[in-house]
Amino acid sequence: MLRITPPSNKETFEAHRSGPGFAWWYVDLVDGDGNGLVLIWAYQLPFLAHLEEPTNRGVTTPSLSLGLYRGNREVFYLLQQYGSGAAAWDVADDGQSWSWGSTCIALDTSRERWELAVDLDAEVPGEPAPVRGRIELRGFPRTGGDGEFGSSDHIWSPMLLGASASGTVTLGEETLWRSLDARGYFDRNASRGSLEQIGIRRWQWMRIAFPNQELALYDVQASGGERHSLSFCVNSKGAALASASARPHFGMPRRSLWGPRWFGNVRFTSPEGVEARVMARHLVESGPFYLRYLVEAENARGQRGVGVAEVVDVRRLAHRWHRPLVRMRRHVRNGRNSIWLPLFIGTRRGRWVRLLRYWMMRLFPTKQLEPGGP
Repeated sequence: MLRITPPSNKETFEAHRSGPGFAWWYVDLVDGDGNGLVLIWAYQLPFLAHLEEPTNRGVTTPSLSLGLYRGNREVFYLLQQYGSGAAAWDVADDGQSWSWGSTCIALDTSRERWELAVDLDAEVPGEPAPVRGRIELRGFPRTGGDGEFGSSDHIWSPMLLGASASGTVTLGEETLWRSLDARGYFDRNASRGSLEQIGIRRWQWMRIAFPNQELALYDVQASGGERHSLSFCVNSKGAALASASARPHFGMPRRSLWGPRWFGNVRFTSPEGVEARVMARHLVESGPFYLRYLVEAENARGQRGVGVAEVVDVRRLAHRWHRPLVRMRRHVRNGRNSIWLPLFIGTRRGRWVRLLRYWMMRLFPTKQLEPGGP
């Protein structure tokens, strides 16, 4: 149920403008020491769609999320929602640029190797200083692997795979995350309809960085029960192959705290016919409809790799009892938020101090709201 489009395709530019449609861009960095970073910026992020008030539906909603993982544990999390006027996206012949609040992202496509640079700057509820950082990816753009696999309602465009990457993220004077030698991945997803409308029931996605190759699996279950499993590989020069004959075999399912199932291991075949075995290393994000975990893998050639995987259960997105849980983990910039927000957002440690500071800042504001709100 995917249509893979080339990195140069501009169709994503209009996808989110048609009613319930969405567009999101995804970046992750992983290294061999169990460190990871996931950054997502989006218009109409599907996970937030059911929180919107009826009077606001149809209004473009930008959001940004950041997850930092060190030693196989989540050390920082932020999901920030902005007013419709606080984000901008520009497309030019030599690249693209995004500004989400004070965060600026630029993709330079003018050279043989593309460069993606993120200057992160986002406030954290209950913290006196914003989270800031610099993230860089540099690699060959993907060539090949385009096509339709099932229906064409969901656009998936892997952009940079196997990129050399580095990043540093700070909170005030504290360095939260740093990696100077990581592997980077960058893609985008888009649709003119919601996930429910385009008939997606559930998906499991993963990408693994092997020494000289990136390997991905996109396993999608449709509302009618049929499944589409796509494997995708890219070499160090960006040349890609895609195959609908992945034949994934999932191990015994595990049940997360909030209910969604996930698998500790999976075997599947790459487009080159090489089997890979992927093992979950640690579950780093667990929610009522979304799971993320870091993985390690080995292929039939004896090569080892590391990566990121996710599970999304679309059927659970609309459950009413899930909405208060999502609100406690989402920060609406210059808007109404849960009073418990600092317990579920920000650094892993210091939550109760941050909560108290947040309450005090709400009761006794000492500065004006920053520009860029709704």
